[in-house]
Amino acid sequence: LMFLALLSVIYTYARFIEPNMIIKRETTIQTWFKSKIVLVSDIHIWVFHKPRFLEKITSKINNILWVDYVLMAGDLTYYPKEDLKKVFSPLKKLKYKSFAVLGNHDEEMPGPPIQKALKEALEVNNITYLENDYVKYNWTYILWLWDDWAGKDRVELIDNFKKEDNLIVISHNPDTVLDYKGNIADLTVSGHTHGWQIRIPFIYKKVIPSRLVMTWTWYAFDRWFYEI
Repeated sequence: LMFLALLSVIYTYARFIEPNMIIKRETTIQTWFKSKIVLVSDIHIWVFHKPRFLEKITSKINNILWVDYVLMAGDLTYYPKEDLKKVFSPLKKLKYKSFAVLGNHDEEMPGPPIQKALKEALEVNNITYLENDYVKYNWTYILWLWDDWAGKDRVELIDNFKKEDNLIVISHNPDTVLDYKGNIADLTVSGHTHGWQIRIPFIYKKVIPSRLVMTWTWYAFDRWFYEI
């Protein structure tokens, strides 16, 4: 009986409490430029969270003092049940410039074909969204690479940049970095592995959906890389 009660408590915490907690982690990474970036990823609206969770995220970000921009690294949805423009409307209150890339669940891997509707919803709510393209913002270039699982991450676009361009790459899947050919990107940000949300000893390395087998960390090999 006690064992069943313990399982019930664990399930309740894992399903209804922990997913709704917002934990802010700060990490300093050496690059060739100074910048303060907020990274948000794998919100999975409708499987882990209801749309009101975005209001909590927006408030949390707006309370951070001095941010250059917000990067959203994909898997924003999971079989959404409402109009996406309405679902993402809380993001319109973000006071910092924000950019987003799609993840595998936004790209039918798995999930419904929502790319066009999601793009429109993000743009209506002041989130800049591009497809294998870039923008220059302040003293950095930001390059969007689509999801690795969807086979749309055109890493050859990095070859168009020079080291002094202060290039930041945003790609949902950290495995994208394995296809890099040179040492140009100063920083790559990704999501996909869900950080330390679930980390069962000796098992987590077998189930993390990444060839790099990373959880929450920064990783360096010929370039700086930060992934949560």
